[in-house]
Amino acid sequence: MNRTLWLSGTLVVASAIPAAAQPLQTIFERATFAASQGAYDEAIRDYVALINAGTQDADVHYNLGTVWAQEGDLPRAIWQFEKALRLRPGDKEAAIDLDKARRLLALQRTEAEGEAVMRPSKPAAEAVFEDWSEDTLARIVLAANALFFVALAFLVSRRNRKGATGLGVVIASLTALVLLVGAAGLAVKSGVLRDGDPAILLSDRVQLLEGPDPRARVRVTGRGGDRAEVLDREGNFVQVVVPGVGRGWTESRHVGQI
Repeated sequence: MNRTLWLSGTLVVASAIPAAAQPLQTIFERATFAASQGAYDEAIRDYVALINAGTQDADVHYNLGTVWAQEGDLPRAIWQFEKALRLRPGDKEAAIDLDKARRLLALQRTEAEGEAVMRPSKPAAEAVFEDWSEDTLARIVLAANALFFVALAFLVSRRNRKGATGLGVVIASLTALVLLVGAAGLAVKSGVLRDGDPAILLSDRVQLLEGPDPRARVRVTGRGGDRAEVLDREGNFVQVVVPGVGRGWTESRHVGQI
């Protein structure tokens, strides 16, 4: 059964590419126009050219994800929406379209195979802080740290005044809590709790092998759209771990790093 992906937003027509990089801006506009006309191959070629040129822009990845979705390549759409959210945490349209792409992929598999298992898009700890950028969390930590020491100084200066001491304890406790939450968020965002670099499996069925050799025995099989972590690289192979599935080696073309 053929279905089209219902996406929340139209293509972004203006990006944050610096004005000095006019050739890149021209490519972006050309790609966006091609996508609006249904020339998806041309749009994909130009968006990929921008990324290969080193452009780190959430709008480029969001538009590319939209085009991949219209082409029916949902794992690659998921990959690009994830990259857009990594560059611009809290982007509501990217988050909505990521969710829709995942749900449509699950629906397609249910219709084709009778059942579908779509694993969580990200660990719970990452989901809690997904709308917060590292810069924002760092500012929160610095502010909470400063307030904490101000509260401690207040306690020391007012240690013989009962009411004032109680207020100081409350302020110190609250700022300490904010400090801990902010530090935890920074740890999650920086990848301290991950085994490797976040990635998405791009092919429908990705065989994970025992070693970086096409002749190696298959350990487990992952599915396109599954979230993974890249643990190691060797030649054209990468070692990944897929939560709930297992780990193994596969060709790097089957894995898109976020």
